[in-house]
Amino acid sequence: MLAHIREQHTLSLGSYGRPRMTEELKELGFDVGHRRIGRLMRQNGIAVVRTRKHKVTTIARQAIAQQSAERGTVITSSTSHRTC
Repeated sequence: MLAHIREQHTLSLGSYGRPRMTEELKELGFDVGHRRIGRLMRQNGIAVVRTRKHKVTTIARQAIAQQSAERGTVITSSTSHRTC
């Protein structure tokens, strides 16, 4: 089983994690569960290689403070965290 996991991991260029690896092995005829696949991968150091960078979609508080300083405005805690 481990040999098949390593083979599929290599063929997928390291992009298959536990869920997709489980589906691939089921298509090959193995009766396996995702927990077993995850355990085997973890114990043998087989991990997913991230191909995309993480894209930040929010502005950090420091950036907001810097922007407000450039504009000459002051942000207080009551204006930045409104609860209704």
